[in-house]
Amino acid sequence: MTIVEQGEQLYPLFAWALNITVTASAEDLEVSGVRITDDEQLDDVEPEDVPDILRTYRHDVARSRQGRGGKSRQWQFANAKTKDEQIEFVRKFGPVVVTTSKTEGREIRRPPSGLTTETIVHARQNLAELEKEQRIYRSAFELISELRKRTNANLKIIQETVSTIVEYSRSWPGQWAREQTLRARNEGYLEKPDWFFGPRNIHHLQHWKRYAMREPSGDPLRDEEILTPFVAGHSILCVLLNAFRPSVYLWGDTPVESPQTDLTGGIRPILYFILRREYLRQSGGIEICQNSDCRAVFEIDRYGQQYCKEECSRQQRQRDYWQRRGKKLRKKRQKTKKSEGKHLRAQ
Repeated sequence: MTIVEQGEQLYPLFAWALNITVTASAEDLEVSGVRITDDEQLDDVEPEDVPDILRTYRHDVARSRQGRGGKSRQWQFANAKTKDEQIEFVRKFGPVVVTTSKTEGREIRRPPSGLTTETIVHARQNLAELEKEQRIYRSAFELISELRKRTNANLKIIQETVSTIVEYSRSWPGQWAREQTLRARNEGYLEKPDWFFGPRNIHHLQHWKRYAMREPSGDPLRDEEILTPFVAGHSILCVLLNAFRPSVYLWGDTPVESPQTDLTGGIRPILYFILRREYLRQSGGIEICQNSDCRAVFEIDRYGQQYCKEECSRQQRQRDYWQRRGKKLRKKRQKTKKSEGKHLRAQ
């Protein structure tokens, strides 16, 4: 598989395919592309045009640490709230979870070697599953952002994100079995999925959800366990991330820790490798835009940053101002009406 260079470090290439095309129907996306099997396929492709979201993530994190900031593209799926945005993500990077997949050979002419065969991969992405995956992924980032606030964390947000994760991940054991069947038909080079999530994992999520849903009792001694939802949130994230454990292997002459490069089942393992990296970061990292009309996941450029862009900050300040102003005006009107009522009764 192709080697992608990032500075002096060598990395595998994590791209589902080149030249991805998507055809949408009512229930599914038909996704096709050219599977990358040799380095010659990338000779005429600019590095930024290779649909490798992990390379995009490394590039954007490095840029942020250098103080250059800018738009962080790796959060595109977490922020893809609409159907059109989710389809656009698949069109750019490939299917998140594959329902069916098959490959075929096609002869092409590639100078100077002449005729050669390239592998075309055809896969199906169910739209309902795509929406659920987006909800899980976004909720996980929101949960990380909230848990980092520690004692200032919003219990309601923790409970809402936990509920979403537990509800929609119930389909993962079935998806694992489906990918296992797919690989048994020799689709991909791995004999079994490079991830695992079974009924026992669902049981663990439900167990931690019960703790996360606890409400403060009002008893100071009993409420010393107030961190239980906090611990439960972390435990739920660990259950998710441990389903996609990375491997350590030699790439070139350098050991790397990353997912396997076989993305036959979809690019979800790459997304959760990124989530793992963000969860383990000790400083900086992600935040949720505090503009109530935006709520986008974004990369923090500076300490205390609350908004993904200046426009969101300005809109929220204006909204807060008019809410405060409106409250004062309503109180003034109520006071005036009350005063007029007293005056009329006195007459």
